[in-house]
Amino acid sequence: NNNDLVNITKTGTSTIIIKAANKTSKNANLKSLSITPGELDKSFDPAVLDYNTEVNADCLKLVIDAPPEDSDATVKITGNDNFQVGNNRVTISVVAANNITTKNYNIIVNKLDTGTTMGQTEVIDGIKLIGREYRVTTMPIPEDQMLEGYKLGQANINNNNIEVLVANNAVGTPETFLCYGISDKQEVGWFRYDNVDGTIQRYFEDSSVQEVQNIKLEYTNLAEKYKNLVPRYNLLFKITVGVAVLALILFIALLVNLLKSNKNNNNRFYEDDEDDEDDDFYTSRTSSLKNKRINEDEDEDDDYNKNVRPRANIDEEIEDLD
Repeated sequence: NNNDLVNITKTGTSTIIIKAANKTSKNANLKSLSITPGELDKSFDPAVLDYNTEVNADCLKLVIDAPPEDSDATVKITGNDNFQVGNNRVTISVVAANNITTKNYNIIVNKLDTGTTMGQTEVIDGIKLIGREYRVTTMPIPEDQMLEGYKLGQANINNNNIEVLVANNAVGTPETFLCYGISDKQEVGWFRYDNVDGTIQRYFEDSSVQEVQNIKLEYTNLAEKYKNLVPRYNLLFKITVGVAVLALILFIALLVNLLKSNKNNNNRFYEDDEDDEDDDFYTSRTSSLKNKRINEDEDEDDDYNKNVRPRANIDEEIEDLD
């Protein structure tokens, strides 16, 4: 605007130095805090500085996501390596933009020294399994989710027994087992827990087993479809046979009619021929008779001329004499 205009009273060259404003932000809060594996014992609050978690015996460090609220603040993490059995302190230090204000968020990591063993004690659901890939909360195994090639068993995790599936040929404490639950990604189903390296992964059935089950399902569906279509096909077959028989009957009737029609035509032809022959004979006979009559008439005329004419001549001669 006009109030920001600069009036120049002389011409020439000059140097203008513009200094940035001092960073005076005192915000040393974290915007969020999450870890893998495991989870914090309570929801994150920027005002709460101390948290706890538990990890398996083979976990050496955490994967920590801790962005600051102020993008100009700096974050430094210490103590997040070479975990020992028991409590380990991980400190997340946040230094504000003014390089004065500092906050230290602490995570006490309890590293367990017990492995996973099979047991026969009370089964508890809702146990959280901590792995490098997933965090899974176990659930009761539905009856319709049993898998072929596995049997029910129990696993002791964090001094709690959960119901799991182990291979039918498993003896003693297996290195891996299957548990049914829901992950932190809201995936419900089977998860494979590795007792050696402490990892959890989604379980997908062996492709050959799945293929066999798919074939069985497809066969069942086809059999059901065939069963439903059989009555319809039978009806169509009966209709087709009926139409074919009717068509055959009509064809035979038409053929018989054609044969009869041809026979009648032939008889009529023969009758016409006989009539023509009779007509020819009659004509010939009549002509012959006419010719004979004519000949007879001519003979009679000749006889007349021979007999009557001379007499007339005699009469004329007599008159001449008189």
